[in-house]
Amino acid sequence: MKINVYQKLPEPESGKEYKIVKVEEGKGAFGEYVRVTLEDDDKNQYSTALWVKDTVSAKSKAGAFAIALGNDPQEWEGKRIKIISWTPKNRQIQAIDTSTTTKKGK
Repeated sequence: MKINVYQKLPEPESGKEYKIVKVEEGKGAFGEYVRVTLEDDDKNQYSTALWVKDTVSAKSKAGAFAIALGNDPQEWEGKRIKIISWTPKNRQIQAIDTSTTTKKGK
């Protein structure tokens, strides 16, 4: 048996912007999930697990990501988002179009 170890990162916070740096699909005790690792402009990392079902609520974690970025998690890596609301049953994120924005100070 192999033991997989990962570092538990904090959840993202409402009102902040992040870049998606890693998307991993897996299977756990409660079903299939997508683990999304995010990074802020100061290079601090955050992570959240999206429990995936055939149909998800628009205000769930998985629903919020799918509405903002599309329903294929493998296409999310490298995209920037802003967390609008990150409370249970009221998740909302917004995709940020990086083709028209520049980083502060550059």
